[in-house]
Amino acid sequence: MHAGPYEYSRAHAKALGISDKSMLIISELGYTETTASNFVEYLSGKYGMSKSTIWYNLKKLKRSGMLDFAEKNEEYKLLSLTRKGKEELRQLMLAVRNSKYSATLMLQIPREGAAPF
Repeated sequence: MHAGPYEYSRAHAKALGISDKSMLIISELGYTETTASNFVEYLSGKYGMSKSTIWYNLKKLKRSGMLDFAEKNEEYKLLSLTRKGKEELRQLMLAVRNSKYSATLMLQIPREGAAPF
């Protein structure tokens, strides 16, 4: 029996050493640049996650070097994937492309230059 898309995503997140929520953030952000506040609002509305959970995961991804954005008392900069984050997204896209669920999952991953909102 093959795992469904959700189970596949969880397995891939675990293999990368990141949480499901962190992988969701990376895949939703894609190659888009936006403010962190706008992105938190977007994810909260779309998935019903609490804003504090999203902020926690954004900060965790920033500490791990996958995201960059301005936090309190920092100079203004847009939320974006770093080179490391883009590589993780590329690995995710390759893994998804090689799964039997590729058509379903690829539709959920923003392409370079595409805004999710």
